[in-house]
Amino acid sequence: MKVILPVMGAAMALAACSSPAPVEEIADAPVDVAVEADAAAPTSAAIEAAKVALRAEPKVKDLSYSATDTVQWNVGVLDDGSRRTGYAEYLCSVIGEKGALAGRTHVRIVDIAKVAQGSDFRDANLGHVICETGDIVDA
Repeated sequence: MKVILPVMGAAMALAACSSPAPVEEIADAPVDVAVEADAAAPTSAAIEAAKVALRAEPKVKDLSYSATDTVQWNVGVLDDGSRRTGYAEYLCSVIGEKGALAGRTHVRIVDIAKVAQGSDFRDANLGHVICETGDIVDA
């Protein structure tokens, strides 16, 4: 979320003055804050297009999507012993190309064999990223 504070520009311009304004005057000054709305939720068509594109990836064996979960995309692959954070970042780009990113979209790559044996997605984690920021989770 971006917050724009027009007062900051004025405060910086006033910084060159010989005597700063009292803190009370700055604190009481009206502030025009423009808040950027969170990204709109992707359409069901965009979600479906992303699912089709992800399923077409040779490494993807299965996937689940839930708009209401913290991790929206859980993508199952066969574990080859490597971390799959880079692959998760790549899948973020695929999801983004289909218009299915939604503010803080999480993609987690999971070991499909562990999930099939009853492990939850977190325990089967091979790589987890937040698409919009590139932040790695559970490294």
